[in-house]
Amino acid sequence: MGRALLLFLAGAGVVFGVLLGQMRDQNLRDAQLSSRYYERVLAREIALTGLGHGLRRLLEDWNARTPIEERPYQGGRYTVRFCEIEPAVVRLYAVGRYGGTWDTAGVLVRRSGSPIPTLPAAITLVSAFSDEISPDFRGNAFRIDGRDHGLDGRPRSGSSAAYGILATRAAIQDRIIRALNHQQRDNIQGRNDLVPNVVFEGAGFDAAALIEQLWQAEALSLPSRLSGAQEIGTLERPVLARAPNGLELSGAVSGVGILLVDGHLRLSGNVRWRGMVIVRNGEDLTVMETVSGTPQLIGALLVYNTASRPIAFRINGNPSLLYSSEALALLRQRLFFGPTGIEVANWLR
Repeated sequence: MGRALLLFLAGAGVVFGVLLGQMRDQNLRDAQLSSRYYERVLAREIALTGLGHGLRRLLEDWNARTPIEERPYQGGRYTVRFCEIEPAVVRLYAVGRYGGTWDTAGVLVRRSGSPIPTLPAAITLVSAFSDEISPDFRGNAFRIDGRDHGLDGRPRSGSSAAYGILATRAAIQDRIIRALNHQQRDNIQGRNDLVPNVVFEGAGFDAAALIEQLWQAEALSLPSRLSGAQEIGTLERPVLARAPNGLELSGAVSGVGILLVDGHLRLSGNVRWRGMVIVRNGEDLTVMETVSGTPQLIGALLVYNTASRPIAFRINGNPSLLYSSEALALLRQRLFFGPTGIEVANWLR
């Protein structure tokens, strides 16, 4: 009996030892799995922190896309990469590491559009103080058309029309209409089929604030004269260009974006601009003049007069000033100035 009990206890001890060893091995495996899970969770959180770092950088400066390399954080580290998909779309990709584990996080970011207003006419004349304007329309080959056009200058069917010319002062509207001869009146077309399509209304936006914002923004500075076959901006990358001392464009100059002119603007030849042209009076109060040739503006023209003297507005040759909502939409999507934000287009795994 005593010997049997001793054998039983010895056998039970062996079995218990085996069970204890198995439990210890299982606990070790569980601890390892738990540790890997813990590291994976931390790696994920570190990656998301890196993603937040990248988003803050883009918000502060959209063009600051230098990679963030091995940045320490909470006992781990993260790396962030930026990849431009389109001028207004960037992919961020972050890798977080903790211990021997890593995880990733990605996001597609779109830059918010610029605060470009919907202009009410092919030509909007805003005068802050003066009722005076000296309009001069020569010949019968010019076109000022508020009906909507595409980027190619062709009419868009089914789109809402703007006015041909909108003046913010009734006296300016009256002087423009009186300056047109009978044959020229139907050269200005637009909304509501008015002939000539020249109306007196409010602009519907703060022209002074818009111009001030544009003047403060970073821009391409232009000399007072440009000619020949020069390209200023493209449909993929429109520009904000500024001419502080007036501007004369001739030849085959083409541009896409916003052209801000302080002083006179003279166009001749086969000049073509798609987007918005803003002319603000300077020392020379001839703010807008087409001299000869077939210059073409597809988008909208804003003339802003802050002087108390009359301005001169001269149309000669065969110019086409065509309203285009598509051209203005392109600027909102691809040209950025002033306070813009960013928005998350899609989360990536």
